[in-house]
Amino acid sequence: MLQRQRPIDYARLCAAIGYTPKEAEQWREAADKMYYPAPVDGIYPQDDDFLNRKPWPLDTIPADKHPLLIRSHGESVELILSFDRK
Repeated sequence: MLQRQRPIDYARLCAAIGYTPKEAEQWREAADKMYYPAPVDGIYPQDDDFLNRKPWPLDTIPADKHPLLIRSHGESVELILSFDRK
C-alpha cells in the first residue's frame, strides 16, 4: 500500500532499513511453512499437546523462579508448562 500511495517514501524507507523484494519473498516462504495449532475455546496453544499438559502448582515453585508473567500479574495465572513435560 505504501509502495503504491507514496513510492518515494517507500523507496526511502527500504533504503534506510535495507529491505529488498527478495526479503519479502523469504518471509512469505517462511510463513507458508509454519504450523499454527487451531485455537481451542479462544486459547491459542503453543503446540498440539499444550492444553493436555497438567498444570504445575505455583506453590511448588520458589517465587524467584516464577516467570515474568506470574510476577507481574500475581498468582491468579494458572501455569501450564510449555516445554515437553508429560
